[in-house]
Amino acid sequence: CWALPFLSIPAPSAAVRRRRGRPARTEAAALKPWITRLRRWLGQRSVLLVGDNAYCALELLVHARSQRIGVLTRMRLDAALYALPPSAAEHRARHPRGRLPTRGARQPS
Repeated sequence: CWALPFLSIPAPSAAVRRRRGRPARTEAAALKPWITRLRRWLGQRSVLLVGDNAYCALELLVHARSQRIGVLTRMRLDAALYALPPSAAEHRARHPRGRLPTRGARQPS
């Protein structure tokens, strides 16, 4: 088992992106296409991304999981953890009206 920091990704600030006429986005949103590229480049090798708490976003973690890439991030000690929300079909079967849930059941933390 070995580790090698081999890739750094340029992430322009929100001000720079506005000057260039592009919408601002989070670090997690900027990393999603790179996760897909990593999986394509490295094939079936196991990959573990290590980042700070800016990369602890559910959308990023779900995308990494779909690409079979592990992510190790820092979280707050008092972070509230929730399961993924049920699918729209599951939710509509029980509750035909109303807004779809944004998170699932609370997990022990």
